[in-house]
Amino acid sequence: MKVLILGAGGPVAVSGIEAFEGRHELRLTDLLPLESEEHETMQVDVTNPQQVLDAAEGMDAIINCTVMRPHPTLAWDVNLRGSYNALKAAAHHGIKRFIHTGPIAMWGRSPGSYLYDFDVDESAPPRPGTNLYFITKYLGLEACKAFADRYNMQVIAFHYNGFGDRRGFAGGTIPFAAHPEDVGQAFRLGLEVENLPSNFELFHISSRYTHGQFPTTKAEELLGFVPKHDFSKLYLRVED
Repeated sequence: MKVLILGAGGPVAVSGIEAFEGRHELRLTDLLPLESEEHETMQVDVTNPQQVLDAAEGMDAIINCTVMRPHPTLAWDVNLRGSYNALKAAAHHGIKRFIHTGPIAMWGRSPGSYLYDFDVDESAPPRPGTNLYFITKYLGLEACKAFADRYNMQVIAFHYNGFGDRRGFAGGTIPFAAHPEDVGQAFRLGLEVENLPSNFELFHISSRYTHGQFPTTKAEELLGFVPKHDFSKLYLRVED
């Protein structure tokens, strides 16, 4: 499968790139120049519709990993307009598989969030509160729903809440963090899954936790996702 990855220079995309090695043909793009001996690279600004349209030509799938957090203007331009441009390019080229990434807009400290709840699955209404990052990413997700319905496109959205590293989880890691290998596994499964219940499906993706605040049950059942890493070293007593 020929796959366009937008925002390929970030840590989330890197996890997917590693998981795709030897399985798919990748076109890696980012705002800044990229270097790769194995894959085609392009410099693409997702806020520029024509650049995104050109990058998507000849592709079978698009993975959008672009993100802008604090900037009051660029957050809208990247997280909402950039997502719209990527979806529009997919529709224009007849691309039927689109993977979108973003934060779980349920965990923030805004009033009404699910910060102190448990067993909060994907059916819970998003509550982005007043956080600019959450609001703009939430609106990008709404665009995904509209395109999935209008263009009969399979859109898969992955929600995360932080990332660990390959050395494991460090002290103070926030709940619901995901190890890069688990992030990459989800990308591979989302790209290769054949049938899903609807054109738009949202999945919580994290490594394994015992508290069950944001369970990954849906991803396990529909994608075959099996987290390989856990949080246990931060709460299990190591006996001498």
